Amino acid sequence: MLDNGISLNVDTFAEKLVDSSYRKIKVNARSKRKSYFIAEKIVELSQISKVKLVLSQKKRNGNPKYYISTNSELSAEEILSIYEDRWDIETSHREANQKLGFKDYQLRSKRSIERFIQLVFAIWTGILLLELEDPEPKKRPKTIGEMVDQIRSENIVDLVRDVMKFFNLPVPEEGLLFKMRALGMKT
Repeated sequence: MLDNGISLNVDTFAEKLVDSSYRKIKVNARSKRKSYFIAEKIVELSQISKVKLVLSQKKRNGNPKYYISTNSELSAEEILSIYEDRWDIETSHREANQKLGFKDYQLRSKRSIERFIQLVFAIWTGILLLELEDPEPKKRPKTIGEMVDQIRSENIVDLVRDVMKFFNLPVPEEGLLFKMRALGMKT
């Protein structure tokens, strides 16, 4: 990064900024209004050319986070808003890979891949509909991954209970099922 012809790394550049360089802005993110203290500057990066650098802090004198946009005409508010929107997309990708099997499927034909995606999203929709019917929204998981984990654990409880009943064994009031009930799972 160049500052008056002197090459600096971003941390050194941030340390040189004084408090008056920062201003408070508000950004809409995930149905909330978030406040940031930001400083912004057009800088030149070697091999990229001019970019807009935005330094952001949640509170004054906090640890800054750095955002770089190759579109130097965007305002700092727009850059942070885009980042906030993108963060939702990133977490959705992670959840889809880890919890819905997108990372593990091994299909080759276009038709098979399309069917897999349709099936996964049909299941996801079903899970979301179950969550909407939940009479206790305070206990509702926040992410699709948490919802999938909750449904998996509830199905394990159902499986253990059904196996016990199938073999005419008494469902124990202690042990695994007892601990699952203590965690709030239905048994």
